[in-house]
Amino acid sequence: MSSPVELLAAAKQICSIADDEAMRRAAINRLYFSSFHLCGEYHRGLPLPGSVGVKRGRHEQLIAQLLNPDPKLLANDKNRSVMIGKELRMLAAKRVDADYNCQIAISSRDMELAQQATDLIFANA
Repeated sequence: MSSPVELLAAAKQICSIADDEAMRRAAINRLYFSSFHLCGEYHRGLPLPGSVGVKRGRHEQLIAQLLNPDPKLLANDKNRSVMIGKELRMLAAKRVDADYNCQIAISSRDMELAQQATDLIFANA
């Protein structure tokens, strides 16, 4: 089994050698999944789960739970959850583009933004 930190290390290795669009797409994918797994651990560690609402699918549900923390949580925990959720939502959108939208270009800037989001998530989750 791999931990989110191990997945992040692999993602950063891919980022370091990503010299074409295909590698940038792979890097964004790995950055997302390292963050997704860490966010899952973070959310499971909260004393009260966030609200799924009407979202379906594990990824959408986790993002919804982070963005809609339980109102009984301390303000700091609620704010942190929402911040992490926003970063994961942005990263998920980049991952969808990287994995499914081959008709659009994935730039170095896209990969940099994904790295920044991942760094924020790992610093706060």
